[in-house]
Amino acid sequence: MIPINARAVYITQEAHDDSRSMERIARMLPFIHCAAPPRVIGDPELHQIVIDEKLNALPRHGRNGSHIEPVVIFNQFLYHHSPQQRAERKRRYPELFKHWILHYAGYGGWDWRSSGDDEYRRTTGLVCQPAYAIHSFWGCHFRCAYCGLG
Repeated sequence: MIPINARAVYITQEAHDDSRSMERIARMLPFIHCAAPPRVIGDPELHQIVIDEKLNALPRHGRNGSHIEPVVIFNQFLYHHSPQQRAERKRRYPELFKHWILHYAGYGGWDWRSSGDDEYRRTTGLVCQPAYAIHSFWGCHFRCAYCGLG
């Protein structure tokens, strides 16, 4: 893993309470450099962080990102929530649901990335790799000079 210089590291309570998640997080933490230790947070804190850090409005920063120090949030998929639990969380913490993939809320987190299929390569001349992306990391820390993603 390429080291990440972060301005903050947060672990949601759900991720903290799951031993498998914490084992995975423990494997990644040595590569995340941050002045402050990771902080365990619940929904109220996560909601406020998304607002304060303007996480739903971050620009794409691949080619311009050398100066960006990200906020790292370790979250967990919450597919076990009932529709009622999900609706109540959305009512109480609307900012967690504003992003198109709902990754802050814990209900998104995977998608097909066609950025390397034949059509993409033919029309852009770029060589990226298509894949199902299961996001334990949203955004990209490679900062390729040609890329507009973030």
